Amino acid sequence: MIIVRIKGGLGNQLFTYAFGYAIARKKKCDLILDKSLYFKGYFRPCEIDNFELEFNKSLIPRFFKHPNIVCKLLFKAYYKALRLVCLDRITYREKQNYVFDKNIYKTSQKVLFDGYWQNYRYFHDYREEIRDQFKRSLPNSKQIKLIQKQIVGQNAVALHIRRGIIRLIKVGNV
Repeated sequence: MIIVRIKGGLGNQLFTYAFGYAIARKKKCDLILDKSLYFKGYFRPCEIDNFELEFNKSLIPRFFKHPNIVCKLLFKAYYKALRLVCLDRITYREKQNYVFDKNIYKTSQKVLFDGYWQNYRYFHDYREEIRDQFKRSLPNSKQIKLIQKQIVGQNAVALHIRRGIIRLIKVGNV
C-alpha cells in the first residue's frame, strides 16, 4: 500500500494524486490518500474530494470533518493510533521541487510519500486514465447549464490568478 500526503491548494492536490496513482499502478498496490492536514485546521480546503477518483480511500474517516469538540478529540486519538500502526512505513520526502526523482521506483510498497511531485514524468504513462478521473462532480442545476451554454456559444477564455500573485500585488511588488 502506497500512502501520499495530500496538501496545498487544488493544483497541488491534483499533482500529488496523479503521482500517487501512477506509483500505485506501477507497483500494483493500493493507494491511500493522507488528508490529515485538512482535519487539523489547515488554511486551505481539501478539494480533491470533488472528483470521481479511482483511489479515494482516506486514512481519516469523513466523520472527523465535523467541527465539534467530540470529533476533534476523537481525531487526535485516532491520529495517534494511526501513527503507531504506520511506524514501519518509510517517509519519502521530495528532495527538490519540479525535479524528477527516479529513486522513488526503488522504494518498497510501505512508503508514505510527502511532497508536491510536480513533474509530468511521474504519471505520463497514465495521463489519459488520470485525466478521465479529473472530471468534477458538479450538480446538474439550471444555473450551471445556463453558464455552460453561454461558454460553449462564445470564444471563451479562463484566467486563473494564483493566491501568491495576489499577495505580491497587494504588497506592490508586481
